[in-house]
Amino acid sequence: MRSQLTIKRQADAMRELSMTDGLTGVANRRNFNDTVDAEWRRCARAGLPLSLVMIDIDHFKLYNDHYGHQAGDTCLQQVSAAMKRCASRPQDMLARYGGEEFILLLPQEGADGAEVVAQRILDEVRKLAVPHAASLTAPHVTVSMGLATALPPLEGYEPSPLIRTADNNLYRAKQSGRDRYCISLNA
Repeated sequence: MRSQLTIKRQADAMRELSMTDGLTGVANRRNFNDTVDAEWRRCARAGLPLSLVMIDIDHFKLYNDHYGHQAGDTCLQQVSAAMKRCASRPQDMLARYGGEEFILLLPQEGADGAEVVAQRILDEVRKLAVPHAASLTAPHVTVSMGLATALPPLEGYEPSPLIRTADNNLYRAKQSGRDRYCISLNA
């Protein structure tokens, strides 16, 4: 019996490792993909909104080039920890989407709530005051974000257009000066 319990604990630990980004400790993209589909269906059944925040660390390649990749890893860890503190509800999920890009899943949250979280993220990352001498935006590390909110219908729609809208809004934020967010409603 004891060995079965040990095996189960090891299996649970392995599953957790396979769903977590090893560097930052937040969810990985695989975990996000599984969770966004489930939350989309849950919000559709309940008639509740779902919001996404796509987040990119501004000029991160320049940061790595200037300070080195180890410093870049530390920066990713600091910024992801700050962002995670801003989305504290049990159903909120911050995931590393790729490289220096993150995505925040906010089930049962409308546009107003998503904007509050985005503003908190901007404030927390600024408070870190991580120096970024190579940035074209500010003397410290900043982030740009794209927000999108939708009320999922019961049938015939999936979350991928919402993800694309958040990504498009991220690019709008970058094009309009960085260190900010842009939002779209009802993607």
